[in-house]
Amino acid sequence: MRGITHAGVGATAYIAASSLMQRNFSIFELAFVVGASLLPDIDHPKSKASKFVLPVKSKEGKRALFICLGITVLWFDYLYFGEHALKALGALFIMIGFTSHRNGITHSLVGMMLFMFVIHYTGTKYEYKDLTHLFILGYGSHLFCDSFTKGGLPLFYPITKKKFKGIITYRVGSKVGDFIEMVILILCVVYIIYTLPTI
Repeated sequence: MRGITHAGVGATAYIAASSLMQRNFSIFELAFVVGASLLPDIDHPKSKASKFVLPVKSKEGKRALFICLGITVLWFDYLYFGEHALKALGALFIMIGFTSHRNGITHSLVGMMLFMFVIHYTGTKYEYKDLTHLFILGYGSHLFCDSFTKGGLPLFYPITKKKFKGIITYRVGSKVGDFIEMVILILCVVYIIYTLPTI
């Protein structure tokens, strides 16, 4: 699924959750959920998420950058911090470097839990208790949407590389796929316009 569709679904999920739970609307929370909904594609050199991280738009550049980033985080944690969350983040970056898009850690429940551990630590430290829930909402919406694509998801990687798919799937980039994503985006925009004034 394209980044703009993931962002639309993530935004809609936040608006829907805020409406159902009668929470006050927050621009920060909306941006955070949308960011989390794009995060699983950070391992793709050409994705919207990776544009903010990868200075080199190639698989080799992605691999080198994430491995170096992971080692740097682990080194600084060893020297100055000693935090389990930083160890998890460093290990996660290294794993991202060694896996390919849609076949590795970022599209698995293990990757989601590792990121969630870091987010939970951050939320606890800065007394923002809802940060973890917002992250799950965004990241989870991405995995849910991608389960309906032909490529499927390696949900239990690295335990197994088996791909899991929804009952109905479509091919991203095909005419049918583009039409489906256009319809999804239109529905998301209509729902947001209708619901936003009520929260």
